Amino acid sequence: MADTLLTRNREEDSKRGDSAEVLILILDANPLSWSESLNIKHSMEQILVFLNSFLLLHHSNRLAVIANHPTKAEIIYPSPPSLIDNQNAAIKAMSKSKRDETSVKVPKADKKRAREVLSLLRNPTSRISSKLKEISRIPLPRATPRRSRLSGSMSIALCYIRRCVAEAASKGRTVEPRILVIDTAGCVGGGGEYVPIMNAIFSARKMGIQIDSLCLSKSKDQHFLQQASDITGGIYQKLGDISSLLQTLVALNAIDPNSIEFQPNSLSTHKQLSKSLSIIVSL
Repeated sequence: MADTLLTRNREEDSKRGDSAEVLILILDANPLSWSESLNIKHSMEQILVFLNSFLLLHHSNRLAVIANHPTKAEIIYPSPPSLIDNQNAAIKAMSKSKRDETSVKVPKADKKRAREVLSLLRNPTSRISSKLKEISRIPLPRATPRRSRLSGSMSIALCYIRRCVAEAASKGRTVEPRILVIDTAGCVGGGGEYVPIMNAIFSARKMGIQIDSLCLSKSKDQHFLQQASDITGGIYQKLGDISSLLQTLVALNAIDPNSIEFQPNSLSTHKQLSKSLSIIVSL
C-alpha cells in the first residue's frame, strides 16, 4: 500500500513538473459576524486542517492568509520575512556566544524560547491562530461594524500573486494561483466598495486567477462573491451547516462552475435586481 502511494505521488510530481499551486485565503475576521450564529472555534479548526492538508499535497505549494476585518485587511500568514530574519539572527548570536568565551553566556531557557518563537512564526496553525486572536481585539467602528474590506483584501491577494509569479519566472518555474474567499454574509459592497470590488474582480479575470467563494450563512447569499466566482470561472458555495465545513473545502474544486447563479446589483442604488440585461463591453 505504501509503495503504491509513493509511486502515485511520484507520478503526480512528474506531471506537475516545476509548477506550484498558490492559494490565497481571504478570511472574514469580523468577530461580530462570527459570534452571532457561527462556532468560530470549530470552524477555525476545520479551516486550519484544510490549509495544512493543502501544504502537504505538494512540497512546492504556497499559502497566504489575509484577514478581512472592518478596520483593515492584513496578511497574517506567512510571517513577514523581516521577523523570521531577525529571529534567525538572534539564534545565531546566541550560538556564537556559547563558543566565544569573552561574551556573556545566554541561558538555555532563552535559547529555547527563541527557537520556539521561530517555530511559531513558521508554523501556519500557530501563526494564524495567534494573529486572529490579536485582530479580534481591535475595536469595531461604531458607524459600520459590519463593513467588509474585501476590495482591499483582493488587491493585496493580487499583489502577492504577482510577486509569486515573478519569483517563479526568475527560476524558470510556473505557478497556478487561485483565491478562496470565506465570508460570513457581512456587508460586502457597502460604503462605496462596489467599484473597487468590481475592479479587483476584473483584474483577477485579466490575470487568469480563479476566485472561489464560500458563504457561511443559513439564509443570506453574497451576490458580489457570486459574481466574482462566475466572472473568474471559480466556484460559489453557500454553507449553512458548519459541521461539514472541512468536507466542503476539500471538495470545493469538484463542483461544476457552470451551475453558479447570481443576482446583479444596481450600480447607482447598490440594490439587488430581479432582472438585468448583460452587455459585453471592453474594459
